Amino acid sequence: MQPPMLSALLLAGLFAVPIAMAALFLPATGRTGRAEERWRWIGRLTLTLVSGACWRCKRRSLPLTPLRFAAGESWWRKQSRSGSRPTTPERSARCSATPSRPCGRPTRCRGERSSRASCRVAPPRQDPALRWWGYHSECVVCCEQGRLAEAQEVMARMLHLAEEVAQPTLSWISHEHAAALELLRGNLAAAERLATAAFQIGQAAGEDDAALYYGAQISVIRTCAGHAADMVEMVEQSVAAYPRIPAWRAGLASLYCWVDRLDDAAAILRDAARDRFDHIPWDPTHMCTLALYADAASQAGLRETAALLHELFQPWADQVACTDANGYGHVKMWMGLLSAAVGRHDQADEELEFACRFHEANGVPLWAARGHLGWAESLAGRGDTPRARKHAAKALQIATEQGYGAIAARAEVIAGASSAITA
Repeated sequence: MQPPMLSALLLAGLFAVPIAMAALFLPATGRTGRAEERWRWIGRLTLTLVSGACWRCKRRSLPLTPLRFAAGESWWRKQSRSGSRPTTPERSARCSATPSRPCGRPTRCRGERSSRASCRVAPPRQDPALRWWGYHSECVVCCEQGRLAEAQEVMARMLHLAEEVAQPTLSWISHEHAAALELLRGNLAAAERLATAAFQIGQAAGEDDAALYYGAQISVIRTCAGHAADMVEMVEQSVAAYPRIPAWRAGLASLYCWVDRLDDAAAILRDAARDRFDHIPWDPTHMCTLALYADAASQAGLRETAALLHELFQPWADQVACTDANGYGHVKMWMGLLSAAVGRHDQADEELEFACRFHEANGVPLWAARGHLGWAESLAGRGDTPRARKHAAKALQIATEQGYGAIAARAEVIAGASSAITA
């Protein structure tokens, strides 16, 4: 039999299996009358089978564009970073070692080893795209472990390889990840420039998620710069547009606190805490979502919610809360703010001291300023005015130098500065 005929029969068989499975499975889920959902499920099942067949045949040139369309572009990118494909060096390189529920204390060692191993598997002349995915995974690991200088070096390699490969998707992800790293480090101007460039590249490449990533990044940048009020409408619209992404609701609760709408923030928090935050998916956004809820809970003064969030943070107390889209500083800072909200002041002082020292030692001025501000507000609330003014002055100094208008405005009130600080 001729090879084209064999290929045709293989593809026919691969499509027949998921079609039959979808016909059996979908009626049980109540989706029988939704043709669009049916074909998406068919596409997803087919994509999984085709991926496995391509690996076994060591052929990666099969045209998957129709399958990507059927399954959804966002789902395809999620699959490329998840563990649903066969275990291969390629899959390991694309896998972001996300935390899983059974782990008592998550570790990135496996993800770090696999990402570095994948970079060694494919020499640059053979597969630069594979090396790019390895660097991407390694950069995420470095950020979460707080090795930001090393992450910066890996990021430079990612940008270089993306330019070498000349693949629009890799260029878009590289620029939005670079924007996230600059935002984590507190360089707001550089972060906005890279986020805008990523958005333009993503739009030109037809990436459906380009607007989502840009909105997530620009809302944090503008809020930190002192323009939180201008972001409220956009974030509210994003909550409505992405109802299955809890990070947007968490971001809205945090944003409400920065525009003095504490009751609205408390309402979102109480609703989110009904299931002990179990609705938050165990994906790369999990820790950042908890960090945003922690920001809101510490400012709104919800003691029970703050205690619950502190408990949820415990397994990750030695990591940085970040994804390839945003970063929110060391977990110990949020635990310290939550401890202060609960009233465990000695524990709050210990956790905030660690977080402030970490941020200052690693060149993360944004979250150093946020930590000092939260510490100052906690001290002021318990009547320790001298220490409160000391930390407020530190937060004010950093915020004024770096242009963190939102932090500067609140720190100035406690520090008792006479001059107005511009955003």
